[in-house]
Amino acid sequence: MDEIHIDQAWKTGMVTDLRRKNGLWEVRTDASETIKGERVVLAMSFSQQPCWPEWAQPFQNDGIYHVFDRDVQGLRQEDVKAAVVGGGITAAHYAIKLSDDGHNVTMFARHPFRTYDFDSDPGWLGPKYMKRFSKTPDCQKRRQWITYVRHRGSFPKDISRKLAAYREKGRIKVIQDEVMSCQKTADGRLHIQLKKNESSYTFEHIALATGFASDISRFEGFKKQRKQSNCLLPAAAFRLSARICNGGTGYT
Repeated sequence: MDEIHIDQAWKTGMVTDLRRKNGLWEVRTDASETIKGERVVLAMSFSQQPCWPEWAQPFQNDGIYHVFDRDVQGLRQEDVKAAVVGGGITAAHYAIKLSDDGHNVTMFARHPFRTYDFDSDPGWLGPKYMKRFSKTPDCQKRRQWITYVRHRGSFPKDISRKLAAYREKGRIKVIQDEVMSCQKTADGRLHIQLKKNESSYTFEHIALATGFASDISRFEGFKKQRKQSNCLLPAAAFRLSARICNGGTGYT
C-alpha cells in the first residue's frame, strides 16, 4: 500500500456528473473537482434507501420506523409492546436489543430462520469459485451469480442460539408469516393483519428490518452514458471497493 501511495489515491465525497469527452471519462464531484480516466468502475449498492413495504408507508415515522433510517429515534418509553418485521441478522439483533431494553417483542418473519456462518460459501473468498467468476465477461450473469449464492436473510449460529434462548424464556415471540395490512386504532396503536394466520395483532410500535430497496433509477445518467459509449456499467464483482478508479486515483 505504501508503494502505490493509496493514501493519495483515496478521495471522499459524492459524484455529481459522469460524461465521456475526448475519449476519456470525466468524473465531477461535489467538491467541484474533475477527475479524468480511461475507465470507470461502479462498485456500489443499487440504493441506500430503506425498503418500506406498501402496507407500512402510510405510517412512516408515525408508529412505524425502519431500523436503517438516519433519524430513527427508537423506543424511549419502557415496556413497549413492539414488533420487528424481518427474518435476517438485522431483525434478530434488533429484536434481542429491544428485549434487553425491557420491551415486549414479537418478530414476524416470512421464512424459516436461515443459519449460516458466512454471507456466502467461503469458497468465494478464493480461487475455488472466483476463478470462473473472474473469467466471465457478462456483467448480468455476474450479478445473477452474486444474487443466487448469497445467503440472504440469514444469521450465524451464535445469533441463532441466543435468539432460541430468548424464545424459550418467553422474551421474544416469533411468528412465521407475512404482514399484509396495517390500521391505526382509536387509541393510536397499530393493528396488523397477516397473510396466513387469521389472527390479528396490535402493537404500540413496529420496527422494520426489511433491508434496502433495489432502486436503479439513480443510475439513469450512467445508463445513458453506457448507451452512448458502449461500455459496461456497472461492473459486478465480489471484492471491488466502492471507488471510481482513474489511473491510480480512487473516489468514494
